[in-house]
Amino acid sequence: MRLIISIQPPLALFTIDSLRFRFLRLLSISSFFLFFFSISLTAQDLIERTRLGMQPEPSEKVNEISKLMARKWKRSNARNDNYNLFEFNNESSAQENFSAVVSDAVYLDINTTDLSNLLSDRPEQLSLAIPVNTKSSIALDLVEVDVTTFDFEIILSSGAKAPTLDNAVFYRGIVRGNTNSWVAISVFEGDMMGVVADEYGNYVLGGLENSNKYTFFNDHNFVEDLPFECGFVDGESTTTGGFRTDESASAGRNSASNCVKIYFEADHHSYGNLGSNSTNVTNYVMGAFNSVSTIY
Repeated sequence: MRLIISIQPPLALFTIDSLRFRFLRLLSISSFFLFFFSISLTAQDLIERTRLGMQPEPSEKVNEISKLMARKWKRSNARNDNYNLFEFNNESSAQENFSAVVSDAVYLDINTTDLSNLLSDRPEQLSLAIPVNTKSSIALDLVEVDVTTFDFEIILSSGAKAPTLDNAVFYRGIVRGNTNSWVAISVFEGDMMGVVADEYGNYVLGGLENSNKYTFFNDHNFVEDLPFECGFVDGESTTTGGFRTDESASAGRNSASNCVKIYFEADHHSYGNLGSNSTNVTNYVMGAFNSVSTIY
């Protein structure tokens, strides 16, 4: 498994215009699986049902994530830790800015001490509460998963290797009570991101830019469509940091023992938007990969 980060300006493979929060590109990736579920836009979604004190609608379907949960929880001797990382806060000034982007979002304060404890404890299974008002919370039941291979490496476009994911933990699971839902949560040092999905929508959890505030919302509630532009022309090879992307992708294929099975390249546009920090880029890419790979 390999991630290459362009720290020098190359010809971008793709670009996504940024808005005012640091995980927008994760939302754009989530738009690729917008219709993974058969979604009813007229029904009350998970957030609204929880606000009204209603339980998640039980489903006759049992998806693969629910089966994974059942297997891991049944054979695990680990205790089930309950984490209340968030506190509901709709009085935040961030609401004024973000409401122009997404309607009916939930605004949250995060307890950074508890977040650090979660990262250091790395519980095998846990329950995470997402408050939607002062009285009601969505309960997520999660199990730890590995999203990287043993030989995972991060390479900068200069050719230098960057530190790997030492301070990160990844979880998958379900909304408690709904066996046809799925959840992907990624926890990093000082940050976390996630996606929750059920029959009525995809709900995004992430931090607001230049703030310690978080938001949770149904991505059907974007005020405007997400802008997306693909700059890659099929069949073309692109020069990036001294190598062509078709060559870099096959760089490890000289022998069967050195085959790169999963390959990512983060362009310089992403690198710049994430503070010109390779750790931030790595966290974003792996958080997005956790969400996408949860489906498949």
